[in-house]
Amino acid sequence: MNATGPAGYPPPGPYGKPPQADYGPLPYGAYNQAWAQAQLNAQSKNGLGVAALICGIGGFILVPLLASIAAVILGHLGLKAAEEGLADNRSFSVAGLVLGYVGIALTVLTVAVVVVLLAIGIAIGDNPEVIGAIWQATPAFL
Repeated sequence: MNATGPAGYPPPGPYGKPPQADYGPLPYGAYNQAWAQAQLNAQSKNGLGVAALICGIGGFILVPLLASIAAVILGHLGLKAAEEGLADNRSFSVAGLVLGYVGIALTVLTVAVVVVLLAIGIAIGDNPEVIGAIWQATPAFL
């Protein structure tokens, strides 16, 4: 004889709490604390990428060489944090790195051009023949 429940289903099992290990109740707010700590760990290094981007932009506006060097340093630190999983804004670090390197290159190029022009100016001096030749070779629209 086979016992079946309503509509041919097997009978329900015994009621009650299923057996499990008793680890005790979690303290109040433990879930929120764990979530908040995970968020804090994930966002604790995001400032490096943002700072790299700000310094990279500042390298074009405020202090060219110093801000660009800071952008490169912070960008590399931000990339390292992103690879370790401590930050999730890798693109900010990359943008800061690119702006930093471009800012350094433009600063070096500008200094080189100024040095060359100063050397040419010192070499020419007050020699009227050279100044006259340059003046004649200059197009009329200048």
